[in-house]
Amino acid sequence: MPIFLILIAVLFCTDAFSAAQGSGVALGRTLAGRYGAQGFDSLSSISFTFNVKRSALAVSRTWTWKPKSDEVTFKGIVSGPKESTVTYSRSMVSKDSALKKIDAWFINDQYWLLFPLHLTWDNALVLTENKNIGMPIGNKPATQLIVQFPPAIGYTPEDKFILYVDNNDTIREWSYFHGGKGEKPTVSARWLDYKSFGPLLLSLDRPFANDAGHVWFTNVGIKTIRQP
Repeated sequence: MPIFLILIAVLFCTDAFSAAQGSGVALGRTLAGRYGAQGFDSLSSISFTFNVKRSALAVSRTWTWKPKSDEVTFKGIVSGPKESTVTYSRSMVSKDSALKKIDAWFINDQYWLLFPLHLTWDNALVLTENKNIGMPIGNKPATQLIVQFPPAIGYTPEDKFILYVDNNDTIREWSYFHGGKGEKPTVSARWLDYKSFGPLLLSLDRPFANDAGHVWFTNVGIKTIRQP
């Protein structure tokens, strides 16, 4: 798996929590609310640049997403040295194989940025809550929220995520298990550099454990429906 595609979860839907299950459902709702799920409908667009560096690889991709129309604009390198700009409707992805590669990147990158909101957006989640678990990087006690996606949904079904949440309902670390398999995570990262953007609370800096890499976000901006 290319390192710049290390996190791709389900193709999200917005009619979600009716099928969620497990002891962590209430905490999932709390986190989604803290990170801005209730105010997301006020946004007409969100833009950001996803950056990742690991070993000799460095990738940046810039996105603008209009949630109401589900229109996405991508700016970055698709192939070769030249940068491209592509605008597409996500409803057309299944009919255009050329868009699937870009759309997979979009899902990956916005999951990194907006994952807590997906705790109420995505269907059929299994969430398990455990108290007083040591964080993998910081070793401090935290509440552990295990999130598992079902099989046969999305680009990488059965992905598993373990969130480590402090007493203020703030995510401090997470671990990702590609395909939900194995005891060793594909990647663990801290959640740092929190900033507010309208209704959203976002972590913009995600250094990996053992200095193994780094994901960070730049050029973050939102427009609300009331703005011109």
